[in-house]
Amino acid sequence: MSRIQFTSATGQEFTIDFAEPPQSAHVYFLSAAKSGSTLLYNMIGDYFSALELPFVDVPTQVFHQGIIQPNLPEALYAAIDAHPSIYIGFRTLFGLERCRSLSTARRIVLVRDPRDALVSHYYSIRYSHPLPLKGDNRNNMLAAREEAAKVGIDEFITRVQRGRFICRTMRSLSALIGPQTTLYKYEVVVFQKAEWLRSMLSEIGVGRLDDGLIGEIASRHDVLPENEDASRHIRQVRPGNYRAHLQHDTIRWIEQEYPDLFQVYGYAVITHPPCPQGMAGAPLTPV
Repeated sequence: MSRIQFTSATGQEFTIDFAEPPQSAHVYFLSAAKSGSTLLYNMIGDYFSALELPFVDVPTQVFHQGIIQPNLPEALYAAIDAHPSIYIGFRTLFGLERCRSLSTARRIVLVRDPRDALVSHYYSIRYSHPLPLKGDNRNNMLAAREEAAKVGIDEFITRVQRGRFICRTMRSLSALIGPQTTLYKYEVVVFQKAEWLRSMLSEIGVGRLDDGLIGEIASRHDVLPENEDASRHIRQVRPGNYRAHLQHDTIRWIEQEYPDLFQVYGYAVITHPPCPQGMAGAPLTPV
């Protein structure tokens, strides 16, 4: 492990642990927040940790030290470029567009129906998202929680800036789609966790796969709540839940505001059919 100290734009010192030894090339796992990102990083992190394979989670380290992304220094991104590794934890691009390695690296990207992601974002901000113990990030998240508490979900999504950043993140991720990117959709993989984990590991080439460990990790994270609970991080997992929470005008607003997301990620603009109960039989292939 290589520990490097940095100073944020506001003068706060923080450290990042980089994996040793370095890999020959960078690999990035990326997802928008509220798109299954926690599931993605927990499963990948559990697999790598069990086999003592090196990886780096920069965003989580930054989060716990209370730094907000806009205050991160250029030196951090230079250090990421200088330390080829498997990088996880990103729920936005996190300034990675500053890294030269991003354009040539292998990229695994997880996306979700924007309508469901926006609903999940509201409930997370309002009730369940953990807070850092200190720093600018804690203050920022407390302000977001107060903002969400003052309005309903429809107004939060359509009129509050913090309510819409999920879709802006999905838009920035769409620029990475290309030969080096493997794209997965939450609606399929959430019901096929073992197959998904095996597919991702095969995509990045980590050597012989441990099928027993893959099955154990998938089973551990196969949480499917019977009833929705707004106070829990895993509130519910079933696709199409947005229909139970959003007014029709809000759904239409989302579809009209972000038509590029529905097109590039392959989500249908359908606002009235009944909510699907599951997609367990859908084939698991990268998009």
